[in-house]
Amino acid sequence: MPAAELRDKYERLSEILRELGGVVIGYSGGVDSTLLVKVARDVLGDGALAVIGRSATYPSREYEEAVRVALELDVRWIEVTTEETDVLKFREGDPVDCRRGDHRRYARFPAGEEGGKRTERPLPPA
Repeated sequence: MPAAELRDKYERLSEILRELGGVVIGYSGGVDSTLLVKVARDVLGDGALAVIGRSATYPSREYEEAVRVALELDVRWIEVTTEETDVLKFREGDPVDCRRGDHRRYARFPAGEEGGKRTERPLPPA
């Protein structure tokens, strides 16, 4: 992709983030979410919040790398615990279709603290 086209896409993303004024980003530490978190931090400062999931199905080395990069980017972040292994449907291997919102029943959102400290409350039913 030509540099000018990349620059245009970056500027458009920055514009969208500015219009939003603040964002909460599901952050895995992968390339896509890292780019989004970095641009959001650059554009919004403390108006950007990265949410890192902690789960029995998420390898600890990947979690630790996501935290390391979040700290390096100096972005605000919190940890949420997902409990998909507590759901019989998940343990039996039935597919979870995130497009329908099935993943929502596994998420727990923090009541407030950042930087890995957490207090949790259940997410309301979909």
